Amino acid sequence: MVVFVERFLKDMFGAAVASGRPSVFMPRAISDLCLSGPVTIVGAGKAATGMAEVSEALLDVRSGVIVTKYGQAATCRLRKTVVLEASHPIPDEASARAAVRILETARACGRDATLLCLLSGGGSALMSLPVEGVARHEKAALVRGMLDAGLPIAEINCVRRHLSAVKGGRLARAAWPARVVTLAVSDVVGDDPATIASGPTVPDDTTLADARAVLEIRGIEITPSIAAALGDPRNETPFSSDPVFESCVYKIAACGEDALSAAALVAMKEGWEVLNAGASVSGDSIAAAADFARQVRQLRASGRRCVVISGGETTSVVRGPGRGGSNTEFLLALAIELQDMRGVWAIAADTDGIDGSGDHAGAWFGPDILAAIGEAGESAIGCLEQSNSATLFDSVGGLIRTGQTGTNVNDFRAIVIV
Repeated sequence: MVVFVERFLKDMFGAAVASGRPSVFMPRAISDLCLSGPVTIVGAGKAATGMAEVSEALLDVRSGVIVTKYGQAATCRLRKTVVLEASHPIPDEASARAAVRILETARACGRDATLLCLLSGGGSALMSLPVEGVARHEKAALVRGMLDAGLPIAEINCVRRHLSAVKGGRLARAAWPARVVTLAVSDVVGDDPATIASGPTVPDDTTLADARAVLEIRGIEITPSIAAALGDPRNETPFSSDPVFESCVYKIAACGEDALSAAALVAMKEGWEVLNAGASVSGDSIAAAADFARQVRQLRASGRRCVVISGGETTSVVRGPGRGGSNTEFLLALAIELQDMRGVWAIAADTDGIDGSGDHAGAWFGPDILAAIGEAGESAIGCLEQSNSATLFDSVGGLIRTGQTGTNVNDFRAIVIV
């Protein structure tokens, strides 16, 4: 039973990841758009290389520039599209150079050309060029501060857009009057195009005042240069009324709901009852774990044998120098909550293969790992309090390492109740 359920958990996660692979969703997405004629590609994100490969195979691609995470370019097979690499989740100098190249490519498009923009998770950091007056290291430090404080990605990207020379519709403005077609893999709760990669080709109806309010309410300190930039009307992003967007088409090609549907199909084929909590789980990882623990207790009390699956993206406040991530933190908090229960297995992992900034995708537990966490006692609680959840799971054999998957359709969680 133990080996079977461990395999079952990992099979569901594998199906969730596979649903977001470009080879799976791109042919259908391209067919739906009925693109014809010469195409220029630009793009950013962890799935950008795979999306560009399928685009080159199916379309008349003449040229292009995309940026992905370090380590992904070596394995791609692109002939017409230049592949750049940069840092994630904190942008670096290469992120700025990539943004400049992509803007130049967009501006070079003619009136009758089609600019195909390929976006996926990680695009905000990988394609990052600050507005005039803000140094790259200042913006990078601000992003790190917002991530460490556990801000939701929608709030982080609201600030990013107003400090960016390429996001918040500015890439579409650079390409105008060319036709801009965007295919996106959503890694955000709610699939908001303005939040995916910080919306470089769509209107941004948030304002500079909204960005300032995020930082003020969350107590995030900023430099004088950033304060000045967020007070400068020239940095207001284009709204939906801007004529630039009249020639823009946007399609979400893959998302978290697709991942949950794929995982649910695996479970149902194995004869399990599936309870789908949806792809919109958000908020603090520890609080979310407590909510799911209550649901597990209720299901066990009613005698249900079932699988609870969910997606979305929880957040974690960095409290110490340990090795963690929102998925391992969620799972450790869940394990501590369910210490007195038997017959419960669970997995929590990020479909991009990276949970936080570590080399792990997430973690899993079954009865043996749950018992080992129980024996750790106060040490386990200490790991949770010091943002060191991954270290604990590594020590008990529960860490999951997949390497970079080439996609990102957000987090995946499953709880099996026997």
